Amino acid sequence: KEFIMNLCGQKVEANWGAMIPIEEGFIKRHLGVDGVVIKWHNGSESEVKIDEIHEPGYRSLNGSPIGIFFGEVV
Repeated sequence: KEFIMNLCGQKVEANWGAMIPIEEGFIKRHLGVDGVVIKWHNGSESEVKIDEIHEPGYRSLNGSPIGIFFGEVV
């Protein structure tokens, strides 16, 4: 049986790019073993694969800081 870490309640932040404020939210629930639902501060929700959420400080190969990141542990 595969171990699944419970990420519910984990804070996340999204950097969508220039001129767009950092968006904050939290992981509301799991979707199977590899997905989660994020509830954003504005009330909207997103379904995201866990491996698309980056550790703080992550940069893409071209140095971009855009994406969804884990926030502080609550």
